[in-house]
Amino acid sequence: MQENKIYADNCKNILKSLGSVIRMVNYMKKQSVPPAEVITTWEDYLRMAKDQGMDTTDDIVRFPKNLRQRHDQLVDIANEKKDQERLKEYAPLDQKIRERIPDAARYYWENEKYMIIPAGACIELIKEGRSLHHCVGRDDNYMKKMAAGTSWILFLRKKEDVDTPWYTIEVDMKDDRILQYYSMFDRKPEQEKVKKILDTFQRNVKRSRKKNRVRVPVSAIA
Repeated sequence: MQENKIYADNCKNILKSLGSVIRMVNYMKKQSVPPAEVITTWEDYLRMAKDQGMDTTDDIVRFPKNLRQRHDQLVDIANEKKDQERLKEYAPLDQKIRERIPDAARYYWENEKYMIIPAGACIELIKEGRSLHHCVGRDDNYMKKMAAGTSWILFLRKKEDVDTPWYTIEVDMKDDRILQYYSMFDRKPEQEKVKKILDTFQRNVKRSRKKNRVRVPVSAIA
């Protein structure tokens, strides 16, 4: 423990719960989480487990085989509950967004490798932001813009893995100008490639607007 800079003060809550240094250390050795992070991850997991009504005195609960995986599962459950509460508040925005979906249909685009899909509901922004760790679904800012028809959120996907978020795009609905585009943690991996994809996409949008018709119906990610 000293070699990994883990001291009694860092793990007193775990020790109080377990009553055994040996059991704690043996469990820590089996985890893939770095030793210095095990205690905080473990405490966080036990707190969430208790909030879920689980018996944290039961060894099956307090010694999960894969601590990181079980911790992340409880985080997802907690987030899902929070999302459901948020969505109740966002119901009026969702209705306005649904009414504007036909206007956003012109932003659907695909080629042999990539797709750009207009968002169709508040929950999609929440999930996108959580997956990519950026701010698109953190609050109702972008949802309000979609509801007002000022800008729209689009999802750029690789067809080989269409369910995995890659890039999030905001486009101005007045002139179809791309306002911003970001991937995970507000970064821009493969930026040159993505810029070429977006240039092709914008040319397609301009052609579609000139023809004044929508060729493909909007598709929303559940």
